[in-house]
Amino acid sequence: MRRWEYRVFKYLRVYKILAIHNFSTLVFSRLDFWTLILGKLIRMGFMLIWILSIFNFIPKLSGYSKGQTLLFFATFNLIDILAQVFFFRGFWFIQRWVKEGEFDRILTYPINPIFTTAFRITDWMDVLTLIPAFGLLIYTIGLLNTNLTLGGLFFYILLIINGLFIAFALNLFIAAATLYTTETANIFWLYRDLMYTGRFPTDIFNNFLRLFFTFVMPVAVIIAFPTKALLGLLTWRGLLYAVSLSFFLNILSYKFWKSSLKRYASVSS
Repeated sequence: MRRWEYRVFKYLRVYKILAIHNFSTLVFSRLDFWTLILGKLIRMGFMLIWILSIFNFIPKLSGYSKGQTLLFFATFNLIDILAQVFFFRGFWFIQRWVKEGEFDRILTYPINPIFTTAFRITDWMDVLTLIPAFGLLIYTIGLLNTNLTLGGLFFYILLIINGLFIAFALNLFIAAATLYTTETANIFWLYRDLMYTGRFPTDIFNNFLRLFFTFVMPVAVIIAFPTKALLGLLTWRGLLYAVSLSFFLNILSYKFWKSSLKRYASVSS
């Protein structure tokens, strides 16, 4: 077995152990488990009803039909849920782990601390909500009055993966900042609030906000770009920018994380 194959197998095995542990802990209280899932589904349902209600009064939203607008919402749900399933919870809890000294123990593990931090918590509740999220996506595609192409579908999937990498980099930035100060909860909430704007086409905003959501806090790149690719509205320049931004942000966030680790003072110091 090659060295990189061994490392991949090792990390997958560790992830499997962590995921099983998360699941056994979560289902310990079945009432809490199903209540939280129901709450997530109700919130998703109310937002869907609200968007549909808008089109009782207007035929289009910034030039987008009902089906096209719902595609932005469906894409947001898919990316947001995938991020929460795999890495958002781990980055969120780094605040607690640093305060309680648990992060000191993470640094002693014979595995990359970024991996251990990000993928330590698998959100199984959101795994189940992926089912209605995919259902909403299929329903939305059925409403579209445009012919979708295999190329558009390919770039849609590619840019969803690309968007997840961008979201990962942004969360890694915040997690690295936690090693300087544990008071980063508001930054995480700000990230979440800004991400919620992706439920609608960024075309509804003025020029300043469209530039902000494309180049500063790239919500448009994470959510709007995949949607526009599927609709055949994304240019090659936009595609290249999205991939380049993902590559740049992941390198930059990794360097910031390494720099933060050097300055990190454990609770035992």
